[in-house]
Amino acid sequence: MRYTLVFMCLAVMVALAAAVPVSADDFAYGTIAGTVYRSDTNAPLAGIYVSCWYGSSLRWTTVTDEYGDYSYTTLADTYGFSVQAEDGFYSIYVDNIEILPDETTEQNFTLTPYAVPEPSAMLVMLFGGCGICGMLLKRRTR
Repeated sequence: MRYTLVFMCLAVMVALAAAVPVSADDFAYGTIAGTVYRSDTNAPLAGIYVSCWYGSSLRWTTVTDEYGDYSYTTLADTYGFSVQAEDGFYSIYVDNIEILPDETTEQNFTLTPYAVPEPSAMLVMLFGGCGICGMLLKRRTR
């Protein structure tokens, strides 16, 4: 009886596996490649993290080279990509990028640097000035 149940389970598993068609396209690979640029100077950025997302699952991460270029071969599908630096730039996320089988999808990204206050405003704030109106504030002494 016990062996009959095991064989029945195996037979059902084999029948289910045979019923699901699998084609070569189900395992087709494509490549995504591009360059990450700086928005204010259009210069390429090295050391930037490019991450591939499928829904909420991280698939892979790669890092741009010294020329700002990245390339990765993955299963052909539609993905989202996050691009981020360790510091100094706003991160971005781009959704619905399709990677086609046996092709290279070119996708460039542009990162915007954080805004840095003017040096004169920083000095006024540093020495007790008002950062909004630029007036120097005097400290009351008794």
